[in-house]
Amino acid sequence: MINIQKARSYLYEAIESGNPEEILRASRLLDKLILRQMYRSEKEKVA
Repeated sequence: MINIQKARSYLYEAIESGNPEEILRASRLLDKLILRQMYRSEKEKVA
């Protein structure tokens, strides 16, 4: 969960900087971490 919080703050910083490439990179990273967490929680429910 800490990684998601760090990625979220990274996204906020990127938005404040206004650099579109940096915003996309941060957004994709956050999406990837959230999806990974969702898959883990689904596996735990099945097991």
